[in-house]
Amino acid sequence: MSGDSAADGTADARLAEIARLLTSDPRLAADQAAAVLERTPGHPAATLLLGIARRSAGDVAGSIATLDPLVRSKPDWAAAHCELGRSLSEAGDRASAIAALRRALKLQPALPGAWHSLAVELRKAGDAAGADSTCAERIRLAARDPRLLEAQAAMNGGRLSAADNLLRRQLDEDPTDVVAMRMLAEVALMLSQAAPAASLLQQCLELAPGYPVARYQYAIALHLQGQHTEALREIGLALASEPRNPAFRNVQAVLLGRTGDFDRAIAVYADLLGEHPRQPRIWMSYGHVLIAAGHQAEGIAAYRNSIGQYPQLGEVWWSLANLKTFRFTAPEVAGMQRQLDRRDLSADDRLHFEFALGKASRTPAIPPVHSHTTRRPIGYVARRSAMTRRRSARTCNARRRCSRRSSSPRGPAVATLRRTRSSSSACRVRARHCWSRSCPAIPPSRGRWNCRT
Repeated sequence: MSGDSAADGTADARLAEIARLLTSDPRLAADQAAAVLERTPGHPAATLLLGIARRSAGDVAGSIATLDPLVRSKPDWAAAHCELGRSLSEAGDRASAIAALRRALKLQPALPGAWHSLAVELRKAGDAAGADSTCAERIRLAARDPRLLEAQAAMNGGRLSAADNLLRRQLDEDPTDVVAMRMLAEVALMLSQAAPAASLLQQCLELAPGYPVARYQYAIALHLQGQHTEALREIGLALASEPRNPAFRNVQAVLLGRTGDFDRAIAVYADLLGEHPRQPRIWMSYGHVLIAAGHQAEGIAAYRNSIGQYPQLGEVWWSLANLKTFRFTAPEVAGMQRQLDRRDLSADDRLHFEFALGKASRTPAIPPVHSHTTRRPIGYVARRSAMTRRRSARTCNARRRCSRRSSSPRGPAVATLRRTRSSSSACRVRARHCWSRSCPAIPPSRGRWNCRT
């Protein structure tokens, strides 16, 4: 019994070595597979590897001659049907290849690479609709793949490193798995790595041109790299497959605004918000486009609609504060202060609220609002640079030419200048030296000062 186990272990090790040689040295793999079959005639795995090795070495007829008897002897082996279909495709027998691949997928729908091989054959045969349908079926089945479900759960839980490892292992096993490839690109986008994501999605679309979600994410990756015209073309192709998809239409509107086509962007946003009105971020984007197109009143109304739905969205308050002629009302200032007092406010939103309240504090009709953290006016930082510019441009009002009346009988008073450095915080003069006799930094003089201005 132990001898049989040792023999089985040795055979498995040899078969694993043959499988590794298939890509690097297929001729050597074929010789070793033939040697195994000499010792163990009819060995199914060795026969399958021999057929693959012969095809990889260019002997397509020998591959078909090896695999066809294997398929007849084992009609329920999906891998044998799949490899026979690939060999028939290399031989130019497209109809038989499609039949063999369909049989393999019927026996084992999750067979690695079979869906891609079938889609390629259908596209070569001129059946583009059939190829797209094949890709769609593969994508639909991926929703039940436990490995991809585990990777999706890791992504949803923020465990991006774990998701990346799972998806890379999946692609090592099946390099043509377009769903795993798209998910890996999505992980890259979540990590703000737009260039690697775009490269992965480009490969994905070469394998599955009719994959609209991958094309949508490819448009986002291009948009993040500043390639707005190319991204608009890609989202147009995605919309050709799903014209009413709200996510696709939202990205289209964003890209239209980026390329300066404001009228079309406004029309897309209006249509989208008519169907989905409870979308505060889309209302904010709609306001951006309206303001850019010169419709300020409508843009402010869109911003306020967004605030009414989601008041803790700091970016929309920041957008209002950026409008030069806009003035916040007292209730709006109070609402911003309430949001700023929240402990669960994100850092970005808090920054936006601080800026908006700084703008509100500069409005004469509204008293300054203080921060609960610094106890300084919110507008302090926003005003500091402007105050510095004004002070540097303002000359010291106390600069005078003064004379000291001499007690000497030698004639008229001699005009002199007294230059004293001021270090007093009470001195309002920004300059390094103060010429004012009223400056508290200058000690009182024993002499008498007369101003000759």
